Amino acid sequence: MSYYKDMHVVYKTQNRLMSESIAAFLEAQGIKTIVDQDAAGSIYGFTVGKIGEVYILVHESQVEEARELLKAMEAGEFEGVELLDPENTEEIE
Repeated sequence: MSYYKDMHVVYKTQNRLMSESIAAFLEAQGIKTIVDQDAAGSIYGFTVGKIGEVYILVHESQVEEARELLKAMEAGEFEGVELLDPENTEEIE
C-alpha cells in the first residue's frame, strides 16, 4: 500500500461494503480515508485470501486518532450515537 504518499493502513477487511462503511464512519469523524483493494479482487469480487483484502488508509497525521476511533467502535462505544458529516470534505490528493 506504499503507492499512496503519506497514507497508512489502519484497518483491513475481506469485504468491500464493510470497508466502505468503516471508512464512512471515519470520514464522519473528520478523518480523510482511501479504500483500496487489489484490482483483481475488486473486478472479480474475491472475498478470501490476500486478493480479497480491502484496506482503509488514512494520512499519517491521523493514524493515531483513526486507530483510537476504530478501537472504540469495535468496543461498541458508538452504538446508538448519531454521527455527523464533517464540514470540511476536501479531496485527498
